This record gives sequence, C-alpha cells and structure tokens, in this order.
Amino acid sequence: MNTLKSSPRAAAVANKEYDGLPMQPILKTKRLVIVHNSYSERSDFDSARRTSRLVAAAMILGVLLAGCGGGGSNQATTPPVPVPIPVTFELIYPAGNSLTDSDQISIVGLASANGLTSVTIKSGNNETPANQDSAGHWRANGVPLSAGDNQLAVRLTESNGQVTELPVATVQSSPVLSNPTAVLFDALNQRVLVLDPKQLLSFDIASSDLQILSANGVGSGPGFGFARHFALDTDGAILVANQDGIQRVDPTTGDRSEHVALPVAAGPISTVAVDPQLGRLFAVGFFRDLYGADLSLDPPIVATTIKPLPPFGIFLSGPTDGTFDTTTDSVYTVSLPTIDVKQIDVSSGDSSSILLDFRGNVTPTVGIDYDDVNSRLLVLGNSGAVFSLDPTTQISSPLFSPQVTPDPPISVRGLSVGDTRLWTVTPIPGELRSIDTTTGVQTVVASSRVGNDIATGTMLAARYDAVSQRIVAIADSRVIAIDPESGSRQLLANLIDFSLPLSLPGLVLASGLSLSQDGSRAFLSDMFNQKIIEVDLISGEVTTVSGPAVGGGPLPEQISGLATNIENSVAYVADRFAQRIIQVDLASGQRTELASFSTELALSEIRSLVLDTTANRLLLNITSASPTSSIQPAIYALDLVSLELTLVATLSTIELPLGESTAPTALVVQMSLSLDGTSLYIPIGGNADIPYARVDLGAGTAEPLGTAASGVPFLAPNAIVVTPNDRVFALDTTGALLVVDPGTGDRSIVSN
Repeated sequence: MNTLKSSPRAAAVANKEYDGLPMQPILKTKRLVIVHNSYSERSDFDSARRTSRLVAAAMILGVLLAGCGGGGSNQATTPPVPVPIPVTFELIYPAGNSLTDSDQISIVGLASANGLTSVTIKSGNNETPANQDSAGHWRANGVPLSAGDNQLAVRLTESNGQVTELPVATVQSSPVLSNPTAVLFDALNQRVLVLDPKQLLSFDIASSDLQILSANGVGSGPGFGFARHFALDTDGAILVANQDGIQRVDPTTGDRSEHVALPVAAGPISTVAVDPQLGRLFAVGFFRDLYGADLSLDPPIVATTIKPLPPFGIFLSGPTDGTFDTTTDSVYTVSLPTIDVKQIDVSSGDSSSILLDFRGNVTPTVGIDYDDVNSRLLVLGNSGAVFSLDPTTQISSPLFSPQVTPDPPISVRGLSVGDTRLWTVTPIPGELRSIDTTTGVQTVVASSRVGNDIATGTMLAARYDAVSQRIVAIADSRVIAIDPESGSRQLLANLIDFSLPLSLPGLVLASGLSLSQDGSRAFLSDMFNQKIIEVDLISGEVTTVSGPAVGGGPLPEQISGLATNIENSVAYVADRFAQRIIQVDLASGQRTELASFSTELALSEIRSLVLDTTANRLLLNITSASPTSSIQPAIYALDLVSLELTLVATLSTIELPLGESTAPTALVVQMSLSLDGTSLYIPIGGNADIPYARVDLGAGTAEPLGTAASGVPFLAPNAIVVTPNDRVFALDTTGALLVVDPGTGDRSIVSN
C-alpha cells in the first residue's frame, strides 16, 4: 500500500531533461535570438559562445606558461584581451507576431552585451526603460501600442558607449474576437453587437469598425462574469445574461449594472429573449427551465419562475440561441445536438418540439431569430445552412444550403436578422459573418485570425518540440504543428478518415500527448477508447500501440493523462476514476497496474499527470470526484522507485470552480513542468476569472497566473506548454494558441 504523507519537494538534480527526455541541442531559434540587428540562428550564437570560451582559455594558458620557466622573473606578461560578448536580446514575452486587445504590453527578454548599462524598448516614438526582474529577465512594463501593427525594437547600451538597436516583435493591437458566443443586430444604431464571455463588441456596418463597447476597463460597473447570451431592451439598452443574473449595459457608455436577479435555484442561463410589445424578458436555463421578468419595473427586478428545473437532467446541453414571437406568445430555442426547434409557451412554460424539414441538409441547429418583415422564424444550422419556419403552421423549408466555398466555417453560433443580411459568429476561429438574404453567400466582415488560414478546431493537448522549435497540438481529429513566433500552422496527420465508416484508430478525445526525443513521433492517449496511439509526424502514419485489441493487462476505464519515457519504451497512464496508474510497454502494448490510490484517496479522480525526470516521479493532479469526498484539489507525487505517494501542494489558494460545465476541460487538463523541475503550470478549467496557476514544487505553494483582465478573453484553457527557455504557451477551446507572461500572466494570441 502506498503511504500518503506531506513533505517538501527535494531540490531538483542538475540533469536537465524536458517532457521526460534529455534535451537535444537547439538547432535554430529564428525570431528569438537577435544578434547585431538581425535574427540569428542559435547554432551561430552557441558556436560564438564556445569559441569565446576557447579563446579565453588559450589566453589564460598562455599567460601561465609565460610566467613558468624560460622567461625569467623580469619577463613582461601580456594581459588577456577581453572577448566581446555578442549583443543579443532573446524574447520571452510576447511572441514575435501576436495579437492583443490592449493599448499597452509588457516586453520580457534576456539581454547580453559587454557591461550592459541600459535596455530600452522602442514603440514608435515612445521609449520605455526595461529593468531586471526577480527571474533575471529584462522587463519593460506598459509599452504603449497604437491601433494596428506595432513594430517594437530594443536598444541596448554597453558600458563602452556602444548602442545597438534590434527588432523585437510585431504586435497587433485591436479588438479580439476570441470566442464569440452570440450576435445581435441593432437596427437603431445600424450596428452588430457581438458577445464574448468577457466583453461586448460593436461592429459599425457603414465603417466596418470593430470596437469594444463594454469590458473590464471599458465602462463602469461589475464584470460580465461569464456571459453567454444577450437581447435588446425596449429602450435600446443591452441585456446580458451570465451565470448569476442579467445585467443592463448602457448602449452609449458601456456602463454595466445589475438589472434582473434570478431565483436562487436557477441553473445557468443559456439564452434570453425579449417581448418588445409588452416589455417582458424571458430567460431559459441549461435544462430548459423558464423564468420571466417585467422590464417596466424599477431595478433590481426579480425574475419569477414559470417552469422550474426538471427533476432529472435529461438534456444533453442547454439552448445555444433563442428568440421570441408575439403571434404565438412563445420563446423558440435551438440546441447544438438537435435538429429541431423547441417552442416554449410563456404562459405555462410547457415546451414542444418542431422537427425541421432539412431535405438532406442534416445538421444540428445553433441559431434562431424572428424575421419581423416576413413573419417567420429563421434557423441556422451548424454547417451554415439556413431554414425558414412558419411559427403558426409549423411548416419549414431550407432557405440556404451550407456554403462550401470559398471559406466554410468550422462552427457557427447565433443568428440575428438584419435589414438585408443575416448575422452570425464563429467561435473557431473568432469571426463575424454576414449572410446575404438573396443569394445566401457568406462573408467574413471581422476576424481576429493570426497565422495562416489552416483552421485548427478545438485544441486539446500540445507539447513543444525542441528540435524543430514548434508546438505540436491535437486539434479535434488532426495533429498540427504551430510556429510559436509567426502563428503559422501545418497539418501533420489525420487521426480519423471520415471517408471510412469504421476507420481506426478513431480518436474520440485526446487526453494526453508526448513527443519522441527527435520530434519525429507523437504518442496520444484516447480518453474513451482506452487507447495509446503512435503518430509518425513525418509520414502521417497512425498506429494503435495499446488498447482493447492490442497488448494485454488491465485496461484503463478513462485515460485522463499520458506521460512517456520513450527512450525506455514506457508510458504511464492515469486512470481517471479508478484512481490508479497503469504502466504500458510501448513496444508490446502490455499493461501493468503500477499503483492504486483507491484506499488513501477514496472518491477522488486523477485529472492529469506529468513525468518529472529530475526526481524520477510522476506528478498527479488529483481532485474530488464526489460532493461527499473530503479530498481537496492538490498535486501529489508518485515515486517511481518506492511507489510512495506524497502530497506536494494543495490548490486551496486557487479559486477553483465549484462545478465545471465547459467540456472538454471538465474532463481533463494538460499540465507542464519547467525544465529545471521547480515549477508546475496548470490550466484551471471552468473558472471564468482565473485561467492558469503555477505551483512552486519546492515550497509547496500555488498561485494564480493571470486573471480575466490579463489579456484577451478566454473560454476554457485545455493545456499549457513550457519551452526550454521558460516561455509559456496555452491552448484554448476556441482553437487559439496564446503566449503567457510567466511573471504576470498577461496573455496575447499567437495563432488563431
């Protein structure tokens, strides 16, 4: 039986490895190491550094030989000549090409020169001094940015007076559509309103200008919390629904105020709709419970329950969009998993289903709005198809087929009827789209895309390949590579061939990823199919190395994490609810139960794991699996020799969510360990305010890394990647790769 005890982490040994593997020499770091006003190859820098050491050693040896025999005591000695240090600036934060919604940014990097006396960051005509922080980095806070592209440079001044200016990064400052969840046409102001979980944006139709209307730092009042849907009040104010209630946003100033309070027992609100004639608001919850409020009352208005929560959670998900129709006095909603429309009678709260006539356009419904001009409902499918529905006769027909060219959306959310166009948004990537009501042609009118046009999808896991200096990630059913400097993306392998009905290996949900030492192979764990899959990143060939039909031994019920020592052909798998670690032989697929914690940590679950080679142990993220469990979220260590389980650090100082409802982070998150083994970085899934945390493994403490106000809005982070030079990158369910300041938690988008 494993012994559970608390003890501080022993000091990390000097053996430097990364992701369970010895570090390979870095071949190149273009756009990272800058030498003499040009981006340099790391190999050149290393060569210069080695040469300088040899020259210095030769000079010292010459001095020693000159003073030993043959020269006499009066022989003059020549002092060694100082070897020049290359003038360099290695960028830590942000990326070389990134996007932020802020008007200022921090620049963090490692600078070197002979007797460096000052470091200054230049942004246009502005100069911001940099100072060394506690980590030894040169940091310049509050570097001003102008709207659009900003070419940033660094000026290094040496003690001999020499001044060198080097390019640093290109940072674009503009409003970011990171994860739009709803869209609304404002006819009075001829603009389109777009809702992100953390901000409200306005798109002016005439000027095509996208602006932040209300967010943290824009407009006064309480923050949005986690906004999902909104509606227009009869006076033009914007009513935004979050997890706690409904706020009123001033359409001019962006000021926010609490407007409608929901009953205590109300579940998360999925959509809201307004009756413009009688001034009533209706809110529909995740389980299709219905609430109503009279908007003519003085705030705070208390909503009443029309239809309470059902006794059992029988629905797969809540509505994604809703609207109100005065002719039938009903709220109409659509949900992503379904191909129908739900009609909810606002008098009784009773609901019924209307099956749409899809005529071959089989697609889940994601958006709905009432067309006042033609007295009909318009329904949007996830594929981009639009359907017309008569709310009285309940007769429907396809209006527009899905758009195939030139740029079909990956996913769409929400629908709003404009004067001559329909409006919708896509969370992956963040875009505002218009649909011509005559032709059905879709046009992207606002986008925050960074990198090339290869779409990503929801990214679930990632690792840094030190050989190619790229991030390898799992994006839905594909393996892609992302350049962390330019944001460009490359398809490496398809995990599912949709042309084959029974294609294998068929990845359902990637819950772990590891790379071989040379970056040529990737190993993935499939949470629900109980598999470990090998992907040849050069040929794209996919092979199942362990699973129900490959290898013997105990099968994990749900794989919530994967760590590998590929040199030793060993993988470690976290079995989520079985509270055990299974060791897998990668050559044969044979599985062995390595350790079980069902006695010590009853009613717990393992969320993720990482291999700490500096101490030959596995670090486990374990939390409660039941409301009756006394287990607190914490990081544990499993010694791979003694199999002793030790408490390393509790996460009590991190504001963890009480109930995570946002998949897939509700299932698994991927941690990452710093190269020296001293810091562990964790995504905090389901928390609307804190995206990441950092654990000091030596001190046994945990602290938040950034907040909702630390940069572009986020939905739910899935994974964190730490590179050998301590750069921190994070994946988001919106398909974005973000770079994170390891000191402050500030973030910007690298690829989206």
